[in-house]
Amino acid sequence: MLATMTIPVSVIEDLAAEVMRARTKFPRNRLLTVAALEELGELAAAQLQQRPKAEIRREAIQVMAMMVRIITETDETLEGLDEEARQK
Repeated sequence: MLATMTIPVSVIEDLAAEVMRARTKFPRNRLLTVAALEELGELAAAQLQQRPKAEIRREAIQVMAMMVRIITETDETLEGLDEEARQK
């Protein structure tokens, strides 16, 4: 089933651009999970407020960009939490 799923090139291009923009604006990989949740909240608000599709798309791309950063960079804020918990 996945083999038949296609993602429009425009989505991939916009996502790549947003990841680069976010990395330039916020180069460290700290608090990425918190930032992702913030972006998700903005997406939900845009949908609940029935904002224009272009705005909802932009918010969704920002959520996806944060997910890509977490996948590729991890979130350094969360690194070492397991070790910290074991020491208690």
